[in-house]
Amino acid sequence: MKLKIFSLLCMCSLLISCAKDENPGNGGNNNVPSQIPEFCATFTTGNQYSFRKAYSYTDGVTTLLQDEGRYIYTNDAAISPDGEVVITGCQCDKPYQVQSHYLDSCRLIVFRDGVKQILSAESFFRPSKAKVEITSGGDEYIAGTENNLTSLNDYIVLWKNGIKQQVTSSSTHSELYDFCVSGNDILMVGKSNSNGASTAPSKATYWLNGNGTDLTDGTSEAEANSIAISGNDIYISVKDGSTHKLFKNGIMQSLPADVNFIHDICTSGSDVYVLADKTGAGPGVLKNGTWLYQLNYSQPYTFMNATSIFTKNNTVFVSATGTSPAGEEAVIFRDGNFLYALGSPGVITSVEGIFYSGN
Repeated sequence: MKLKIFSLLCMCSLLISCAKDENPGNGGNNNVPSQIPEFCATFTTGNQYSFRKAYSYTDGVTTLLQDEGRYIYTNDAAISPDGEVVITGCQCDKPYQVQSHYLDSCRLIVFRDGVKQILSAESFFRPSKAKVEITSGGDEYIAGTENNLTSLNDYIVLWKNGIKQQVTSSSTHSELYDFCVSGNDILMVGKSNSNGASTAPSKATYWLNGNGTDLTDGTSEAEANSIAISGNDIYISVKDGSTHKLFKNGIMQSLPADVNFIHDICTSGSDVYVLADKTGAGPGVLKNGTWLYQLNYSQPYTFMNATSIFTKNNTVFVSATGTSPAGEEAVIFRDGNFLYALGSPGVITSVEGIFYSGN
């Protein structure tokens, strides 16, 4: 899949388990149930700043996760080797003012088989994302962004099997967009600003075990929004100003001139898939640098905003938000064709996390 990438790039023997790549198996877990969920996704719908409802979609069943009148977004989904559906996101309570800033009272959260756990010990300013990856051996990693209320700087945090560590300092500003796990190494991408939470442009950044390297020079606002691994090769998508780039081992790759926005990247074997917008044609998928297809949809949808891509066993899934006269709804595509809608049309619908186990 998201799975959303250069002393790092010189490491030629990485064996990656990545939430956006193929799951190599159950890691010898003898307690695996006879029926592992095959597909899961998560989406939210509701007002932009309050009364959002979060849902999970697992093998055709849509389940309400939370409806508490809060500002909530879910960002990622995974299925563990023992069949547990894990969904991560951020929950914010009613805003209130602290000094000259409005505190949204936000915390990172996780749902495990529908049961919510609040991860962040203290609430922080402004909503953020949390991503999840579960290895074939069953280790659970959750990474996200929290905020220091004194400096107002964002910083990256990581939980491994429930144990939290702070990855970056709150003396500077950094945000997580995507991550992967390789053995004992954690590879993260996002953006950072050594000037803190200022108006200066942020740089696209990757981190290897907390050590950051800038991918852009700070001339324009930039972010690294996705990382994926294929064998020894590391792929990162970067938005640098209005330019969208794909790097392989630190070298920018050639993409068609009509690529005008990269949403996500993933790998399957030696193949690299890019979910992107094509000028004049909307969202589609590139395979190894060549357009494979555009997402195939029809009325009542008038617009499609693609968000995530995941592939396994030569099957490619894409999540998107479809707009119709009835509103917005979360939808799934398989191999470019419309597969199903996850819920009823609503307002400001967001779908980001998808996972296919292939069982």
